[in-house]
Amino acid sequence: MFGVDLGSSYIRMAHFNNKQAEIVHVSFNPPIGSGLVYFSGTSIHIGDDITADIFNRKNHETFGVMRLIGRHYDTSVQRFSAYLPYTVLNVDGLPMIGCTHQGIKKMISPEHVLCYILKVLNLKALTLVGPTESPTFVLSVPGSCSYAHRRAVITAATRVRMRLNTIVNDTTATAIYKMDAESWPRNVQKSCAIINLGGNSVTVTVANLSKFIITVMATTGASYVGGHDYEIILIEYLKGKFEEQNNRPMTEQEERQLIEECSRRPVLELLDTTYTESLHTSSEHAAESFIFVQSEHSFKWMTSVDDLIKQCMAESRFRPKGSGTNIVDKIVLTGSWGLWKKLMYHISEYFGCKGTNARFASKSHDRTMVARGAALMVMYQECKVDFKLIELTSKLTVKNPKDIETVVIAAQTPIPIERTVYFVVGASCIENYVLFRVFEHPRNKSERSICLGGVSLILPCSKLNICFVKVTFNIREDYRFIVTVTDEIHNLQREVVISEDTGDDININHYNMSSINEVSEEIYRKNLQLKNRFETPPILPTLPKSNSPTKKSEDKSKVPDPVRAIPLHHYEEGIFLRRTKCKTGCKCDRCATPGTSTTTSQPS
Repeated sequence: MFGVDLGSSYIRMAHFNNKQAEIVHVSFNPPIGSGLVYFSGTSIHIGDDITADIFNRKNHETFGVMRLIGRHYDTSVQRFSAYLPYTVLNVDGLPMIGCTHQGIKKMISPEHVLCYILKVLNLKALTLVGPTESPTFVLSVPGSCSYAHRRAVITAATRVRMRLNTIVNDTTATAIYKMDAESWPRNVQKSCAIINLGGNSVTVTVANLSKFIITVMATTGASYVGGHDYEIILIEYLKGKFEEQNNRPMTEQEERQLIEECSRRPVLELLDTTYTESLHTSSEHAAESFIFVQSEHSFKWMTSVDDLIKQCMAESRFRPKGSGTNIVDKIVLTGSWGLWKKLMYHISEYFGCKGTNARFASKSHDRTMVARGAALMVMYQECKVDFKLIELTSKLTVKNPKDIETVVIAAQTPIPIERTVYFVVGASCIENYVLFRVFEHPRNKSERSICLGGVSLILPCSKLNICFVKVTFNIREDYRFIVTVTDEIHNLQREVVISEDTGDDININHYNMSSINEVSEEIYRKNLQLKNRFETPPILPTLPKSNSPTKKSEDKSKVPDPVRAIPLHHYEEGIFLRRTKCKTGCKCDRCATPGTSTTTSQPS
């Protein structure tokens, strides 16, 4: 039973053995792997020019490949990839890593690199449990990451044949570890604020903890913004100061040395020893405030983290200080970023305590809590312990072909959950299919929505019918996300597991649809019932012949209106239609009843 924390600078693996979760030292001597990606010691090598010490617990340099997983090549990727020690290429809208292997330039996807990492971790686990047993894993991901990121992790685990139980948020895994370490009684609840500050992401969670019961009240965060972004801004600032003082631009070698220096030395040390006098601070006392660069184009990191904490507290309906109920009892601060001490002081003031108060339940240099908590979760699942975890999902919406967005699952909704929306589709389009696209709104409200995939339904469309479509979102306890599109009239259904597949082509747009309107379930069921009653028989009956001499002959070639061609008693009462008769051999309920006339008088 193993838990893995897929961090941006340090990948940790814990093994539950002898009633406790122990950290496994991952090292490969002799080297393992061949070709483009191989491992030696605690480092991963991609080609001949990319090396990252990802299995060394003392490493603080972020591994940018983990940040590219499950993403499209957008402006944010283009911006931060300029500071990576390798090239990130745009190939069909997806980021690819450029490297050199045996003098030949090659490309590899970040998902492929993740497959190699999970494969060697699986091999390391096999050496601990033996070849006769199959190790079970729980992988930890940032709690603020999207379903696209989770889907990439699940796909990579499936490709390397890793026995994956589930995926857990990093803050939730930390809560599991704290719950087990402190052994709280079942009838005692503790509210805990967990802040995970990494190099590439930030997650803030407020949860209620008791013995074997964890209830997440709210989770917010930034999926692709972390301490590494602050270092980038610092590099830009120092680069500008260098050019201002020396009256010349910085050379590529000097810029490379500056990047290496900022990566090697803690950011706080750089500020305090060299550049504090020339930097602006957020208050009069630089030593007691969170230092950040104030410029027009800079990222105000303190303000961003502060907004995330306030958003999480507001959504959880907990208060940072005071008396009574809904007060945070403990603060758990984890992560590996160099400025965690400054952030601790800022958070301690926000929650009403001074300095490093005892209310802080952990120190940030303990980087193993997430992996240990993931290993404990495997134990709970495998041993069938009476453990209950209530997680929350992000806001999920669906867009119809007219690009009208409808909220299906609201933000901060407990899972498992199932929600359904209904649409009336006027099928007067040339194509005979309709596509619904699924979008996720990140937990950080300032970030843009992400298209997770699409689900299309092939319909026998014509100008004579209307389709009633039902779209269902189903999220299970293990974050398995299933989207189902159903047309109950034609008995058609299409189901896509969005957490594992993107589904149908999301680039298709329908602009010739006559009308696509969202309706309530009551109207949907009523219209569906009427539609089933009004369904046209396979052979359309003809209209009664008219003896009127004024009727034009070309009217006989027109297709008869099916509404007026069907007998009146096939419709519910109150609908005004032309009086017609049933054809010979009609098998409707009224015609099959003895003594019932097949003609009906016109309502007055």
